[in-house]
Amino acid sequence: MNDMLLKKAGIAPNYVCRVDEPASIVSLVRAGLGVALYGCKSGEEAGITLLPIEKPVCERHFQIVWHEKRYLSLAARKFRDFLVRYFGGSNPLQ
Repeated sequence: MNDMLLKKAGIAPNYVCRVDEPASIVSLVRAGLGVALYGCKSGEEAGITLLPIEKPVCERHFQIVWHEKRYLSLAARKFRDFLVRYFGGSNPLQ
């Protein structure tokens, strides 16, 4: 997804290091070793400056799924129901 976004923006990055762990990303950026696409909203708390990407549009869509005939723990059901309420969908179980 990041490569597609950069291509749409006309950017051809020269990758030297790629990491997925947010703490590692912050450490490398703080050390002045480059810039990062950072999806977490806690950047300011981590001591880095976040700049929103306005164009091209950068967004992700997530879905939650579960097997209706499989057991879900109470914690899993509560988490599922919370997500459904939080993101404005209707709870299919009600």
